[in-house]
Amino acid sequence: MAACSHYKETLVLAVHEALTPDERIAWEQHCAGCEGCRSEQERLRAFILNAKESLCVPALTAEQEQALSIRVQRALHSHTPDARPERMGWVLAPAFAACLVLVVAGWFGLKNFSGNSSAISPEPAPQKITSAAEERPEKQRPDIAAVSAARVPEKLVGTGKELPAHPVPDTAAISPEPAPAEIISINKELLEYMDMLQEIESLEQLVRLLDNQQETSLLEGGSNADRVRAHV
Repeated sequence: MAACSHYKETLVLAVHEALTPDERIAWEQHCAGCEGCRSEQERLRAFILNAKESLCVPALTAEQEQALSIRVQRALHSHTPDARPERMGWVLAPAFAACLVLVVAGWFGLKNFSGNSSAISPEPAPQKITSAAEERPEKQRPDIAAVSAARVPEKLVGTGKELPAHPVPDTAAISPEPAPAEIISINKELLEYMDMLQEIESLEQLVRLLDNQQETSLLEGGSNADRVRAHV
């Protein structure tokens, strides 16, 4: 008597003991009332048990075991070094990119901080220059008057004519030279900018080198995998 057609899949799962608890309860209830499914289940279980007892796995010889072990070790040694540079490349590239971003952000922050500090705290150097410029005319005026009185021609003495005024340079109109502190700060900013450009160029070269190494490792990994497959 054949089993029910709509219970064939459940029959196979029951023979291999792969049913869930609910499915097992429903299957046992069905087998209690269906003789065909019950007999087919017993027949399949006996067939599987007989096949397991009759079939035996052939044992490997010592030479076969040694050859198999050598093949597995060669495959592991040829495949393991290729995975490490690939992981290191994917880890180092974002790390160097983050370092580059931190360097650029730090440089701009330092530049803004130095600009704000120079704007808040005035330097005393310009005050010294203006005070020296104001003192120069007072010291030169007596000397100019004495020289002009000494150089008066004898013909003009006592005539009552006005002597031509000697042109005195106006020191107030002369623009003061830039303070040494400002020049030093400008040179310092230029040097920092050049250092930053050199660091960026070196980081870019390093990232390119890592990318080239990663591509080379991927190509070598593909070739090693093909060799392992061909060898196996």
